[in-house]
Formats: sequence, C-alpha cells, structure tokens
Amino acid sequence: MEITKYTIWAELHRRVVNEEPLDAAEQVLYRAGCDEIEAESMHNEDISRMTELRKRIAESDAESERLRNRRMELDAKILRLEAMLEARTRQTLGIGAS
Repeated sequence: MEITKYTIWAELHRRVVNEEPLDAAEQVLYRAGCDEIEAESMHNEDISRMTELRKRIAESDAESERLRNRRMELDAKILRLEAMLEARTRQTLGIGAS
C-alpha cells in the first residue's frame, strides 16, 4: 500500500478504533484498505513459506548427494573385498565368474 493511501486508511482506522462513525464512502475506503493490508500480509506469508521450502529442498538435495557419494564408496569397497575372495567362496556367494 502506498504511503498516501496508508495515511488515509490509518486515520480511518483510528476513528474505527475510537468508535467514531464513518460515512458510506469512508467505510468503502476503510474496508478496501483492510483488504489490501490483509492481502499484503498473506503475500508475505507465502514468500516466507516458499523461502522455507526452498531451504528444505536444498538441504534434501545436499543429503541426497551425500548418500549417493556414500553409496559409491561402499560399492567400491564391496568390489575390493569381493576381488580378494577365493574362487570357491566367490562361487558360493554367487559373485563373479567361477
């Protein structure tokens, strides 16, 4: 809400709080100002929610990458260990050529 509109709305709001009557035109202006302020508030909440969701997505992406790297490390370790097994053990376990 621009400053001029807010100044007018704030005066109307003061009058409403003090239980002073508003004429029909003032009531329209006051209600429109209330609606605009509420919409801005909801917009700010949406932005906050999107920011939080983006942060959580980035954290999930980082965790996913960490887990992929760990998986590759473990797969490489398994291959090294399997390579050290004797042929008979490899055959029993069903890995590699017999």
